[in-house]
Amino acid sequence: MSHSLDDDLLALMTRAWKLYRVLSKGPVQLQPLCTALLSMIAGLREIHEIISDHQISNVDEATLLNLNGRCEAVLSSAENNLKKLKSKETDILGLTNIQIQIEDQTNELSSVLEGLQERYSRQCLIRSLEQLLASRPQDQVQEITADWPILAKELHQPGLSSQSIDEEFFFINAFLEDKLLRFQDEEEEEQLPDYSPGRRPGTVAEKVKSLEQTTRLMSLSEEIVELVATSSKASPPPYTFESNADQDMDEELVKNIHRAIEQESRRRFLRHERSPTAGPQPYSWLPLDLQTRYSGVKYLAPLRADCFTVMAYETVPQCTEQIARLTNLFRVSFDHKLQVATEKVIQEAPATLKVLSIAISKFILLQDQRTANGSFSDLDSLEYEHSTILVESKTVSSFPHEEFELARKSYYNLLTYIMGMLHIFTDIFQGRTYLIRPPNELDFLWQDKKMASRTAWIEKQLTAWDKVENAVLHCRSLRALQPGLRDQAIKVLNDWKEAETILSGRSGDEMITLTVISVSGLPKPTLGQLSTFVRVVFYGPNILGGAYRLFDVKTDVSAKTQFPVWNKSFLMSVPEGARFVDLELYHRALGMDNYLGRRRLEFSFVPGVEATFANRSLMHGIDEEIDFPMKLATDAKGKGKAVMITVGLKWQGRFGRVEEMGLPSQPPGKMFRSDIVGIPV
Repeated sequence: MSHSLDDDLLALMTRAWKLYRVLSKGPVQLQPLCTALLSMIAGLREIHEIISDHQISNVDEATLLNLNGRCEAVLSSAENNLKKLKSKETDILGLTNIQIQIEDQTNELSSVLEGLQERYSRQCLIRSLEQLLASRPQDQVQEITADWPILAKELHQPGLSSQSIDEEFFFINAFLEDKLLRFQDEEEEEQLPDYSPGRRPGTVAEKVKSLEQTTRLMSLSEEIVELVATSSKASPPPYTFESNADQDMDEELVKNIHRAIEQESRRRFLRHERSPTAGPQPYSWLPLDLQTRYSGVKYLAPLRADCFTVMAYETVPQCTEQIARLTNLFRVSFDHKLQVATEKVIQEAPATLKVLSIAISKFILLQDQRTANGSFSDLDSLEYEHSTILVESKTVSSFPHEEFELARKSYYNLLTYIMGMLHIFTDIFQGRTYLIRPPNELDFLWQDKKMASRTAWIEKQLTAWDKVENAVLHCRSLRALQPGLRDQAIKVLNDWKEAETILSGRSGDEMITLTVISVSGLPKPTLGQLSTFVRVVFYGPNILGGAYRLFDVKTDVSAKTQFPVWNKSFLMSVPEGARFVDLELYHRALGMDNYLGRRRLEFSFVPGVEATFANRSLMHGIDEEIDFPMKLATDAKGKGKAVMITVGLKWQGRFGRVEEMGLPSQPPGKMFRSDIVGIPV
């Protein structure tokens, strides 16, 4: 920032303050004028603070110099009228007319201030982040950064609003990851070369929370990567529905489309974080009584940005609001200049906004055409229903995939093009209530950004849009051809609910057939022969998290043999939370049972991860004989010697039960994530 601008602003504030002190002693009719002066002084002070803390651009400096000159002219007019009032050359009405000029100038100051705050807020944010990292220990910083509300509160400071912090979510995340990784590398360099302390083990709750956050961020980033071409040099990117059509897509427009998509994805992500049930959900196509079943289910596939529902009910309203705001901003700033304006932008920009408004109106066709209060496109409903019934349907697919993809891609390509255009619009036409750039500068930027040719591209798409709308109508005709589609889909979902209950282990106790076959490798006793039997002891959970004995059964005694064989089968019902089964070997002599050794077979139930017994999955069927080592008790003959106990394990498996009942074994349809593995939670 130049010293001239700094001095000019300070002089202007001093001049305005002197004028305020004089007017504040005047009659009550001058109070509104005093209030307007105070607002101007406050705006000048905030602008001065921003330019004192940041290195502003040449464009911003030129804008502020022009603004300073206009403020000086208004103050000069006020001072001249005050002199005339003192000399009785005019009445107090002359000063009150100055109030309107000061209020207009204050509005322009506010627009300039908002633009500066928006451009230089990231610099404030970086400074605040660096202060946080420098003032706190690393472990405390990691605790703060793990909780977004606490971190946002820590970063809040003058010049940095909560909204601007939320909008920079991904930048903050990347900045902190980079800084913390550097700290970690520096610590590793200071440690011994061969020493690695490892990572602190987290609790189950921490792991679950980390997994959920990672899943959301991955789905968000994958959505952006898949839907937007990464190469800005492609000629052209896929922003056309016409086959083999070529369009010049310059690098700058592609970058603006990227930014607009990322900004919209960030807005949706943060809104979902604050209110997970707000807006359309993957299950919103279902009847209300079924929607509650899937509320909060973790393995639902999030709605993609290019689905009809998100376009019609989330993205398009945001674009409509932007177009209305820009139209109103342009009307306030230039309506009175339309007849005398020489700059093309004053004539062309409103026409472009009108074209954008017409293009946005095309998306009304995507809204639910069955219910007025719906928030889920009936086109997406058709796709969800059809993909759901395919799980059990044995007929050939009759879904119009070609027309559906044509409509989806065409609408999304048009929408992202509009989003990119609006992003450029907001860069050119800065200001909330009044445009802060002069017309000649706006005209230069308008021509430089080639906005007229980009508007022509949208107009070209609209001239052939009947083809896309016909594809939409063709897809909707499927509803008339297959009126029972929804009922079939609901039946499949009900079947899946029953299958899910079985697969998750909530349908009842597991049934396991355990056969004690034989024991081999027993040591030869000093006197006589061994007469052995096996006791099978079943343990369940207690209220303290431990285990207690539920029941036990035993084999017959295999008399006087070093190689006992029983082939005794036991059918066991495994309750929820079963802990383990002990196979205890005894020797019976003189009517007394002497303990020889034990083998423990453990259950493992981790919802969504595993369900096993003896390290064999309960999800899949099994029928096999397995040798388990059994270590003898230390006070038994041949102490410490390992023997083998042969056990037969047999169960149908949860998938086997589901298949036998003719139920789906995987989540059906597009409503569910396709990468689900393990047991549903």
